[in-house]
Amino acid sequence: MKKILPKLLYPPLERNSNDENELFLESGAQEKDSFGRGEPRRPWIGLAIWAGATVANIALFFLSLATFHAGLSNSECDCSPKAMNEYSPIFDQINVTLTTTHFNNTFWPDQVPSIFQQRPSPEVDAAWSRISGAQAVTITEAEARRLGLDPRTLWPMPESILPPSSRQPSPSLSPSREKHYMAMPDVFHQTHCLNQMRRSFFPEYYGDLRAKYSSPSHEFPFEDHFLHCQYLLLNVLTCHADLEMVTFNKVKGTEGPFPNFAVDRKCKNFHDVLDWKERNQVVLPDGTELGDFVPGEIVEVDPTGLSVPWSASTKGRGK
Repeated sequence: MKKILPKLLYPPLERNSNDENELFLESGAQEKDSFGRGEPRRPWIGLAIWAGATVANIALFFLSLATFHAGLSNSECDCSPKAMNEYSPIFDQINVTLTTTHFNNTFWPDQVPSIFQQRPSPEVDAAWSRISGAQAVTITEAEARRLGLDPRTLWPMPESILPPSSRQPSPSLSPSREKHYMAMPDVFHQTHCLNQMRRSFFPEYYGDLRAKYSSPSHEFPFEDHFLHCQYLLLNVLTCHADLEMVTFNKVKGTEGPFPNFAVDRKCKNFHDVLDWKERNQVVLPDGTELGDFVPGEIVEVDPTGLSVPWSASTKGRGK
């Protein structure tokens, strides 16, 4: 059977000896200088120059690579809270720092290290009320845009209820154009959720919260509110994913390994954040709510992803 050779992808170029001689001299040929004198060609000189240039380039490449890596190893990473977090106007107003904090998360009810681990009392409620207050603060139009938001869709705050710290005109805007919008640092949403869950564990002290939050005046049933808080706190925990090590001891009077939950953590200066929030929160007149200040112009947004979950948006929930 006759063997069929595959066709070449590109046909061979036809050689033109005249053109080629003009560009490249055949090995062993002679070049002529401007006086017509021929000299024997020395191809090894060009090869030596090419080889030397190649070696020099390779050496320079590795030298540059070593210098680059040395610079990386000697440079310090900006690991400040501002650099390690998404944008927040708070970073521009207070110095948020990290401090090593020791937590003694003991089990023993007669040795509770913090008021936040104690059973209900007026003092306990006052402590929780301060750190979990969901009062609104304000952000400016420029800050809203830095957050990637369209100010037209945000709830505006009227001038009459702005805290004194928010009434100062922004350096980037003239007083006549300055607008403020309702906002809240997320940490206080998280502590609000945790406090609601804490209260639900003591119905004999706080009453039946299920019945309270199931009234027609509440938009979401108690169970949905509770599950919302549970999922939100789960997201916070898994996002931060603390990697401090819990070790185990042999404790007198107990059997088997006993966990030592006392750990050190790098923590933001929460008390400074709390002080900032209390200086900048909106204080409403007695007997009023933010819903009473209906904005004149605001663009309504689709509930998908807000009051209606993304996965349930086609099922008619929240309508």
